[in-house]
Amino acid sequence: MSEDEEIAAFLAEVDRLIARAPRLDPLQAALLAAAASGLPSDSRSLSRRLGLEHALVLRAIQQLQQAPPLIRITREDPRTMRRWFELTEEGIFVSEA
Repeated sequence: MSEDEEIAAFLAEVDRLIARAPRLDPLQAALLAAAASGLPSDSRSLSRRLGLEHALVLRAIQQLQQAPPLIRITREDPRTMRRWFELTEEGIFVSEA
């Protein structure tokens, strides 16, 4: 699959997640899609890959932890504020359905 095809598939997955769970904004859906597809699941790597400020990704992670939580933090680096996360059961349900 070419890079353009990969990007198109990722964006289609983001759109599908937003349709499935209307509470998600595009960034939150992108984080869920990334976690479900095996992309790096740490905030700093994802912010670089998505071309976004790390603070925006951190805010989206915070929002995804609100009830019902779709992700859980598995590790934190207080010095860099980097957070590693994984999907919760609800997050898996939303991303797989």
